[in-house]
Amino acid sequence: MNSVCFVEKLTPINWFLKILPSVRQKRFEHIFVIDASPWVLRLAQAMSRRYGLSIEKLAFRLVEVKDENKLLLRLRISFDDIGQIRNAIYRLPRFESLMSNIETDDLLQFYFSKSLTAFECNANSNLWQALLLIQISAWKMRRLGKEKTPRTLFLYRRPWMEVMREYGATELVEIKTLFSSLGMNFRGGALSHWLRLGRIAAWHFKKIPGKGWKWPKRKQEELSPRVLLECYYHLNLDRPELFSDLAFWQESSLSGNDILVSFHIHKEPLDRIKLDQMKAHGMTPIVLDPRATTIRDCPPFFPTRIFSMGPRSLPKKARSGFLGLEKKWLDASWSHFKRRKHYWRNLFEKKGVKVFVTWNRYDANHCIIANALKDVGGVLAVYQRALDTRSSTELAIVSDVCFGFSALAAEVEKGFGSTIPYFVVTGFLGDHRIPLLKTAADQVREKLQTAGARQIIAYTDENSCGDSRWHTGHEFMRENYVFLLEKLLSTPELGLVLKPKVPSTLRQRLGNVAELLKKAEQTGRCYIFEEGTAHGHYPPAIAALAADVAIHGHLCASTAGLECALTKTPTLLLDREGWSVSPLYDLGVGKVVFNDWTSLWKVFQEHQKNNDGVPGFGDWSSMLDRFDPFRDGKASHRMGTYIQWLIEGFKHGLPRDTVLSDAAERYAKQWGADKIISIS
Repeated sequence: MNSVCFVEKLTPINWFLKILPSVRQKRFEHIFVIDASPWVLRLAQAMSRRYGLSIEKLAFRLVEVKDENKLLLRLRISFDDIGQIRNAIYRLPRFESLMSNIETDDLLQFYFSKSLTAFECNANSNLWQALLLIQISAWKMRRLGKEKTPRTLFLYRRPWMEVMREYGATELVEIKTLFSSLGMNFRGGALSHWLRLGRIAAWHFKKIPGKGWKWPKRKQEELSPRVLLECYYHLNLDRPELFSDLAFWQESSLSGNDILVSFHIHKEPLDRIKLDQMKAHGMTPIVLDPRATTIRDCPPFFPTRIFSMGPRSLPKKARSGFLGLEKKWLDASWSHFKRRKHYWRNLFEKKGVKVFVTWNRYDANHCIIANALKDVGGVLAVYQRALDTRSSTELAIVSDVCFGFSALAAEVEKGFGSTIPYFVVTGFLGDHRIPLLKTAADQVREKLQTAGARQIIAYTDENSCGDSRWHTGHEFMRENYVFLLEKLLSTPELGLVLKPKVPSTLRQRLGNVAELLKKAEQTGRCYIFEEGTAHGHYPPAIAALAADVAIHGHLCASTAGLECALTKTPTLLLDREGWSVSPLYDLGVGKVVFNDWTSLWKVFQEHQKNNDGVPGFGDWSSMLDRFDPFRDGKASHRMGTYIQWLIEGFKHGLPRDTVLSDAAERYAKQWGADKIISIS
């Protein structure tokens, strides 16, 4: 029976050696190509005409690729399918052998497990994209009304292809492999590591006028136990109303002299303003990448010994059965683990780090940091940054301490498969900012009202990326803005407050819609919070405080929605992507949750016209206890105080286990035993 063919990437070698032989046998009636250079696609189309075969590039938008239940497949894969694949890999004899031979090191086990689904290699080789391509082929067949027609998918070779084939079979997809000109990018981690060290060495090894080349002398540092905070987008030490990676310090009595702050993000480098802020509070910066600083007298950290210690490879029994790309994956993962562990351990020893604080849970590197900290008797603390309501193995962590919003967050962590001896319930981190933002929000509201606004809407978004095949895309984002901006321009009494996640690129991403935004601003009834570069500095709460109704445009990423709801502003969630399995649907469809702008606007207008409003409109009260049991503005204070207790314990010379148990006991006594949860 003729079938439909899908090709991940059409190259000359794959056309002539892989696909054309099947075309000559007339095995396919149609070929869809995901990626191909224009000339290769034209060549294939010209050659295929003699066989009566049609070849075309598959046009699709990620937001359209949904399953039979109208769930966005990109989300379903991340939350459900990737976990099934990971479990299938676990059951392979060679992976079971690997785990059994390293069972004495649970952090290393977790690292390999996390690396299975992490985005460690190029887009052509990660498991997530392979699963998505399988689902895209099945989705396209449903769109064509050919659900039962066989289909073949040509994929680049990846590890665990047998598991991929089993997964594909459930969607009637036969998987065949392509000759990969790119292959797995397993060497990228090593290359990145040595390039980073090379840049740092070049920074240090500088020419001294009149003295030639000289390696600068290292200062002997005081090794008092300190906290190292991983800074990403926000410092803002002297503006507690804004986002800050050090919010826990702002709200506690933790001394700035006990804090080191690392810089490694190129878009948010250490500059003179940040350095002066830190010096004023006694904090010390640590630059981890030369591109993450603009200050010459703040050199990047360079390890004392640059070569990794320890065994060159895993035990032979652990590597048994691993061949080809899987062996390369294993060797590269092990090599990366060794190199980075050595780097972090050296840094912790040189700087006296005993507590490492981060929110980054999205890759396997925190497992390496946890391992290095354990060697020096330190503690890893991860804090919750986003509202997660459903479990996903991609988000699993292993951490000594995790600061989370609620017991619900702890239950979700259990579903992730996380290992956290001390999960500390703090409430919504950052809730202290809400009263601090009130004055600025009132000023914005007054400005819009002066221009004629009588009903003000706040809108928050989740950023966008250019390629709408692998992200919801700019076009999807533009549709949201077009709807609101046109309503504003056609409704003289309407005001609009916009709080984009990444304001610095908003106008560029809007394209032609930026002209519509400009017209809206000219009315005086539209205001945008634009401060910030990599991410906006203002939190969503300020937009909600300035408005009568808040709308968050993405239910699947609902942290901003929760923050708006905590301001007591009626808050609506728009789910255009399609994630109806979210517990947030319990807030009520047609009251809080909406699937399109038309239905949302209809209820919004009804709420305006009715003196008593629409019952349950924007009301989160039925679920707020589950998201934040405190709601007292002291969440960051609780986190900062806990970290202070940890560092005090280390200063008293106590071992890490005692430090951890003592802090948990003090917290339980003050805030309740139910606020300390063990997850294993």
